[in-house]
This record gives sequence, C-alpha cells and structure tokens, in this order.
Amino acid sequence: MHVSFQEKKIWVILSVFLCSGIILFLVLLEGIPTSTTSSSSLESFVHGTGEAIRADLSFGADPLQEMEIYYRKDQQHAPAVVIFHGGSEDVGDKSRMRDFAQKFSDQGYTTVLPNYRYGTPPDKLSSRDVMCAVATFAEQADAYQSNRQKILVVGFSHGGYVSSLAVFNQTVDWLEGCAVQTPPHIAGFIGVATNFGSPNTEGTRAVLGIHSDEEVIGRYDDISQARDGAINYIDANDPPSLLVHGTADPKFNERRSIDLGKILAAAGVPVTVHVVEGGTHTANLLTAQETLPDLRAFVATIFK
Repeated sequence: MHVSFQEKKIWVILSVFLCSGIILFLVLLEGIPTSTTSSSSLESFVHGTGEAIRADLSFGADPLQEMEIYYRKDQQHAPAVVIFHGGSEDVGDKSRMRDFAQKFSDQGYTTVLPNYRYGTPPDKLSSRDVMCAVATFAEQADAYQSNRQKILVVGFSHGGYVSSLAVFNQTVDWLEGCAVQTPPHIAGFIGVATNFGSPNTEGTRAVLGIHSDEEVIGRYDDISQARDGAINYIDANDPPSLLVHGTADPKFNERRSIDLGKILAAAGVPVTVHVVEGGTHTANLLTAQETLPDLRAFVATIFK
C-alpha cells in the first residue's frame, strides 16, 4: 500500500499527540491521592505500626470491662474521643468500631474503645460501665498523652442509649462499684442513630407538645417504645451535644434525636441536630461528607 508523505506526516502528528496524552494521564494519576483499603489501614491501626500505638486498660474484673486506647507518644495533652459500640450482648463488641475510630485517630485525637456489660433496661449495669470506663481513662489520661479536660463521648445505637443515660442522668451514682470515684469531665456528647428513650415526664412532654400516653406510643413507630432514657433527665448543666440520625433508619425513628435536641435546647444546652436524608442505621453517618461541617464545628467548639 502506498502511503504519501502527507499521510505519513499526519500519522506522526497523531502519534505524538497520543504519546503526550498518555504521559499527561500518568503524571496526573501519580498526583491523585489513593484511598487505603479498610483492611490495610485497620492493620496499621491495630498493631501500632503507624503513628498511633495501642494500649489495653481494664476498668473491672469482668472480661467485658476493658478498653483499647490508641494514642501518639509525641503528642502532649491530646483531646480524647471515647466511642461506645452498638449491638447487643450477642453481636456488640468494641472491635466493630475500629475503622470508625481510626477516622478520629488519623486526625490526632486519642481514641478509646471500651466494651461494656449488658443489662436489661431499666437495669443500669451498662451505663455504670460506661461511666467507669470514662472515669478510669480520665484518671490515667497523662499516661496516654491525653487531656482529661477534653473528653468527647460518642455513642452509636445501643451504645448511644447507655452512654447518654450515664452522661445526662445525674440522679444516679454511676460510679458505684467502680475503683475510680472521681467523676470525669465530659466536654461533649455525640449520639448517632440512637434511641434516647420516650418522654415520660410532664416537663419533657410539655416541651414537645405531648398530652397523652397514646401520643407517646404513636410518636416514634419504631422497635423501642415507652423506654425510660436520657430525654427525661436533661438540665442546663449537661454538655454540648451533636445528634445525628438518618431518615431511613430501620430501628430508631429520627424523631428520637430531633426530640432530644428540642429538650436540650429548651434547657439552654448547646445542641446541633443533623438529620441525614436517606441515612440508615450506621455509625458512618457521623463522618459522611454532608455531616462533616457540623462535626468539625462541634469538635472545634468543645475542644477550643
């Protein structure tokens, strides 16, 4: 086949453009940050081969009364985030929150993952373990390069229920039976996809405009009805709070968080309620792209 000089010239030009395009693509690709898979990042996080190292601390004799602490030796007085897992006695465990906790650890926070014993509400066993875990960590915060005055409690699902009860209900001595008897300073609380109980007092019902038991029963239409909880114990001394809930949560209606937000606001407690449209029952609602601005603002305020 005869190829003219003009055709050869065109092929050369096209080849140059093609090679240049490939080179440019490779250069751009090199500059794009790649995300680490959850397994590799978790491996580094758990074994302390990265910046964060792990320590284990017990706060009681039961095997469930233990916590994992991730911190950096070269950081002094770091704020701490104590995260309580959801689930039940059969499936709940602190290990399920490691990937979630790493998102805080990567930002330089000390992260604490406690387990806790399970009781049947209104049994207060779980909430006692919550407060004992936080108090035990706070007492030893210096050993983990952490600031005991800057502790944020985060609870997901059932972990949010038992931790909010311990944080907001000051009518109970939650440290009864705990080796540490000094109440910790809790700078803030975050509840994610959580049931905070049903409004059972005149005060809470008045704020929400509820006039009968029937209205309470039909208000949430979820798996948990008429359970006592943090919503009935709010006062002006409670810590600032961020409440995050999805509209497609199959377990707890988003009104659980909206109602607690109204009660906190009525008591004069700084509170932000973030409802994620279409969000389901997952702790990752807190670190979703649309929630991050509220999370950053909240953390900046309580840890200032």
